[in-house]
Order: sequence, then structure tokens, then C-alpha cells
Amino acid sequence: MFLALFMTTIGVYAMPVIYNLFSPYYWFALLAVVIFMFMSEWPKEADLGRTPREKLWLAWRQILGGLLVFFASGILGFVATYSGLIKLESAFARLTPLFIGFFGVPWVLRNILSKKEIPRQDTRDVVETAPSAIIVGSASGIIGGGIAAFFPIITGGMGALIGGHMASSRGDDTFIISQGAARLVYYTGALYFLFHPTMRVTRGSVAWLVGGLYTPKTWTEFYAGAAVIVFAAGLSFLVTLYLSKAVSKLLSIISYEYISIAVLVFLVGLVLYLTGLPGLLLMIAATTVGFTAMVFNTRLSYCLGSLILPVLANTMGFSGFFFWLLGIGW
Repeated sequence: MFLALFMTTIGVYAMPVIYNLFSPYYWFALLAVVIFMFMSEWPKEADLGRTPREKLWLAWRQILGGLLVFFASGILGFVATYSGLIKLESAFARLTPLFIGFFGVPWVLRNILSKKEIPRQDTRDVVETAPSAIIVGSASGIIGGGIAAFFPIITGGMGALIGGHMASSRGDDTFIISQGAARLVYYTGALYFLFHPTMRVTRGSVAWLVGGLYTPKTWTEFYAGAAVIVFAAGLSFLVTLYLSKAVSKLLSIISYEYISIAVLVFLVGLVLYLTGLPGLLLMIAATTVGFTAMVFNTRLSYCLGSLILPVLANTMGFSGFFFWLLGIGW
């Protein structure tokens, strides 16, 4: 409600000014985010080493693994976008095999291989957390989601990471709340930008899909669109309360392994349907990169290099090097 009130009152006048101030420096902000992601990577396995040399290697292995994942995913981003491997009629879904391979397939394969069993879930309407966690988590999510909605390429997860450091959030409760708040501000804020008559800022896949069908032309349409967004947000909030309980009960009845197998079949079938055999090959390559992040115990968000590296290369003028390296356009 606060976001809706801000975007339909003060934001109408403030956001176009902020947009014009920051738009020439988008590439710098994106580069700063990438550097910050690596700087904030805290070694998780250094204490497991028995000797100083082993501890040093375990610490650097995680960081080096993150660099490998970032640049490997970036190379796949160049291949998917510029190589022509995906047919022209399927170009709208050229990144689908990558994202399914980075984030979807490794997750379900890990569930299948580990034979994980989900314990019975507590679905009572009880919130066991502190008011301070709600306040700090919300503040962290609002900052991170706002950054993700405003700056290009930066996703909700990356924004939440930055917001968590800016708000100095700690604890599991705060983290979960901040992630939810960041997604809310990211997706809803992105749609508000799309509907704003003087901005035309398209951020996020949902905004891109909606923008291809309809964009408002007048202030009347903007406020009508804002009202629909508020209504949809409230309705989805209520539906989620009951849907999450249903899913929790389903997981205690049906084996999580069987659910993961069904999801894997669906994902592979979706990639084949949208992009054919070339897309399936890209998905397999992306799955390898996603598993690499798990093996090195580094952030899976480094796979977003598939978006970030091509954009940075084009903006900073060294995309020709990658074209030469990959033999694209020669």
C-alpha cells in the first residue's frame, strides 16, 4: 500500500527526475554491483582446512569458483544471444534454456540424487518472529527491490543482497522477510514504471510481457493500471495463504523425489517445445555451470553473468573481443 501511495503521488513527480539523473550512469552502477557481489562473498569453508595452506585454498576456491561461474555463464549468454544457434522464430525464448539450466535443473537433480524427504509442515496461522526482524527485513527488502526495479539487469535476488548489506540485516527471519519484500517491490515497482506515462521503464520479465500487449497513453490509464495492480497484489496475497497450506500438505503425502522428477520432465519438455534441440544443448551446458556453483559452494546468482557480461561488454565497448573469441560474426 505504501508503494502504491508513493508511486501514484510523490513518485509521479520524483521518479522521472531521478531516472534522468541516473540513466547516463547505468553501466557504472551495474559494474559496481558486480564488483560488490564478489567483494561480499565470504568464504564458508576456510575453517574446514587442517593446515594454513589448505585453509587458504578452501577460501580462495569458493571465490575462484564464483569467477568461473560468472564468466562461463556470460559466454553462454553471448552464444544464446548472438550466435544464431536458436532459430529466429524461437528467439523470444533464447534465454529460457539458460535460466532453466542455471537455476531449475540443478535444483531438481539435487533433490532426486539426495532423496530428500520433507518433514511434516506446520501450517498454523502463527508468526514466530520479532518486530525488529519485520522492520529491518522490510527496510532491507524495500531498498533492494527498489534498486532492482530501477536499474537494468539487476534482479530481485541481487537487489536483496545489496539491501541486506545496506540495512545490516541479520538472522533467518530477517532474511526471509527481506527476500519477500524485495520481490514485491521489484515486480510491482517494475510494473508501475511500465504504466507511468512519462517514464516507459521496462524492468523484469513480467513488465516485458505486459509491455508487448499494452502500455498506457494517458494519466487516466495510468491510475486505472495502478488500481488493477493493487487489486491483483491483494488478491494474490490472500490466495498465497491458502495455496501455501495446500502445497505443504501435498509435500507430506507425495514423495518429494517424485515431484522433482515430474518437474524435471516438465522443464526438459518446455525447453524442447520452445527452442528445440539447440535449446536443449544450451540447457545442458547451463546445467553444468549451475552444478559448478554448487560444487564450489558459491553463489548461484553468479549465473546472471549470462545477462550482465553481454550488457557490460556492449556498453563498455569490448564486445568485439568476445565475438572474436567465440567466432561469432566472422
